[in-house]
Amino acid sequence: ESAPRAFCVLDPIKIIIEGIKEGEEIDVEAPLFPKNAEKGTRKMKLSRVVYIDRDDYQDVPEKGFKRLTNSNPVGLKYANVQIKVKQVIKRDNIVSEIVCEKVEGKAQAYIHWVSEGSQVAEVRLYSQLFKSEDPMSVEGDWRDDLNENSKIIMKNARVEKSISNSQVYDHYQFERV
Repeated sequence: ESAPRAFCVLDPIKIIIEGIKEGEEIDVEAPLFPKNAEKGTRKMKLSRVVYIDRDDYQDVPEKGFKRLTNSNPVGLKYANVQIKVKQVIKRDNIVSEIVCEKVEGKAQAYIHWVSEGSQVAEVRLYSQLFKSEDPMSVEGDWRDDLNENSKIIMKNARVEKSISNSQVYDHYQFERV
């Protein structure tokens, strides 16, 4: 609870929302600390074009998947907007864009998002350096125990505009629904 929250989409899919006019921006206010609203809010803009994380959409949903699918609408967190898939656009059999319509009603699930105008950022994801719990107990060269996926660099992530003026050593916790 010491770092303010922000939205970051690591592997973006472009979403076009029919029902929001070209150039229209809807003001959205989100808490800096979701469990402690008294600590303040951040301002965001919802536009016709938003980006969601690739992990938040599935063409053919696996059992229990509650995020955006061709048959399951979702809400955009803090925006009070629900979207439903109308058309999926693929390039080389990979989803590149989804046309959605804004629909009424209460969402069953919510996903994080960033609007057009968000900043492209390089995000580094760190995980366990070694494959084993105790690299000293592994026989042979210790380098064989290195986890090749201990650092993943996402070069095309998008972060919300509210943190675009951050300074060195500013820190945030990216909010994931």
